[in-house]
Amino acid sequence: MDFSLDETQEMLKAAARDFLAKECPSQVVRGLSEEPAAYSPALWEKMADLGWIGLAVAEEAGGAGMGSVEMAVLAEEVGRALLPGPFYAVAYLCIPLFLAAGESGSSLLGQAVSGSLIPSLAWVEPLASWEEDGIRTRAEMNRGSWQVEGLKLFVPAAEIASGFVVAARGPGGVGLFWVDAKASGLTRRELPSLDRTRPLGEIRLAGAEALPLVEPPKGWRAMEQARTAAAVYLSAEAVGGMERLLELAVEHARTREQFGRPIGTFQAVSHKLADIYLEKENARSLVYYAAWALANSPEQAPLAAALARAYSAEAFHRAAAAALQVHGGMGFTWEADVHLYLKRARWHLAFLGSPAWWWQRVAKLTLDNPDWPA
Repeated sequence: MDFSLDETQEMLKAAARDFLAKECPSQVVRGLSEEPAAYSPALWEKMADLGWIGLAVAEEAGGAGMGSVEMAVLAEEVGRALLPGPFYAVAYLCIPLFLAAGESGSSLLGQAVSGSLIPSLAWVEPLASWEEDGIRTRAEMNRGSWQVEGLKLFVPAAEIASGFVVAARGPGGVGLFWVDAKASGLTRRELPSLDRTRPLGEIRLAGAEALPLVEPPKGWRAMEQARTAAAVYLSAEAVGGMERLLELAVEHARTREQFGRPIGTFQAVSHKLADIYLEKENARSLVYYAAWALANSPEQAPLAAALARAYSAEAFHRAAAAALQVHGGMGFTWEADVHLYLKRARWHLAFLGSPAWWWQRVAKLTLDNPDWPA
């Protein structure tokens, strides 16, 4: 299968790289890491105007009308630049859920695509499980309206979100509910986070009024579909991060000298650079196959996405560790950008499930589909 980008995709890639180099260089990333939810209203508005938030949303729904491969191309550049803020939570997670909700999510979808609404997904709870049985938050009908009760952890952009898509257990199973951030009975706070460019928070729901997006028990299927798409796009981000790590490591190996010669000429260093390149290319192949499958082969997409996510998260962390070793002691310092990528790589090891969880999913899906990808 040919994974070469077509002309439109190459133009998107180049435009995204130029925009992020101008609007989100390293100093901006560092500065935004000190802001609530690492969020810049001005940068968010510009990305919305470019159509990035709704890149894979149909034009009739207000989006740019592109597909999953184009979204992966954009995500790769987002990861390369370490874009701070809630873009991933909105574009990768919430928008697919609004699409799955159909008519009940159409208004929220339109607002999210325009950038006027910043939704976030409240999924994980104190059990720290990404499985259906880990959802213990309750949704009950009371006097003609839904109310939700529970605690959600590791919620993206919890501090600045306009509202939350809450996974809650109702009659017969899991449903998805929209809870406005200003709803009575909702409180939120930031949680400590290693990667300050993507802070997470917790929300407590004490009988907060909610609007049903996907009524029980159909919510879990919508969440699994959204998780599959998000896994692909997060994996593409990891590829972009690895690409930038390789550039940083190669630049340092060319300019740093020991014993009168660049350190890149030493076998121990050059082998690490080759390892980063190999990890990056392996991950890229898995990512673009999974992105293709999202649009063209839905039955293969869950397994392809699981493979991409399991491998890319681990590969990104290995690449960050290798790049840091190439930099030596200065790699740990604030002045070197490589430590920012190491923190993002650590974030990737935890968000949306650990690599071990994804490898288990690969095993299960492979056993369920022994002929894949025949």
